[in-house]
Amino acid sequence: MNKIYNETNEIGTHKVIEKPNGIKIKLLQEPSESYKAKMKKRADEEKIKQAEQDIINQREKLIKDKMRELAIQELEKEGKI
Repeated sequence: MNKIYNETNEIGTHKVIEKPNGIKIKLLQEPSESYKAKMKKRADEEKIKQAEQDIINQREKLIKDKMRELAIQELEKEGKI
């Protein structure tokens, strides 16, 4: 039979399900304020990284499109297309 109880630590309050074979499953029910702040900071950093990556991806797409355009023009000049 599973043993179910609540446990609190620095992250917050967890519902803990302990299996008969000793495996514990922790489900975060109520995060602490410090944990919420930490997750918000991490999300903000991730948004900044994603914005930088989007700029790089846009630039690479422009380069790829320009290279394709130039290649098509070159092939048309050579009469291969």
